[in-house]
Amino acid sequence: TGNAAGFTADALKKQAAQLQTVTNFGDETIINAQAMLATFKEIKGDQFQAATKAAMDMSAVMGTDLKESVLQIGKALNDPTRGMSALATLG
Repeated sequence: TGNAAGFTADALKKQAAQLQTVTNFGDETIINAQAMLATFKEIKGDQFQAATKAAMDMSAVMGTDLKESVLQIGKALNDPTRGMSALATLG
């Protein structure tokens, strides 16, 4: 990620390994989701970690693909005015 999200690749791998113990997603799937989320330049640090978890929760509850959830949450957090409106239409 070039440290764009405020984390090294090793730190993200470690987080993915921890998250896989409490979700239905494997670490490779989580790492791919993190990589996609890292493309949203405004999401960093604690917000990045929370967004990763929120996307997994959203996928589990709504029965959607993790990639789709990451894109939706990433867009919402990267541009809150437009993104929150898009999320509101999901429910």
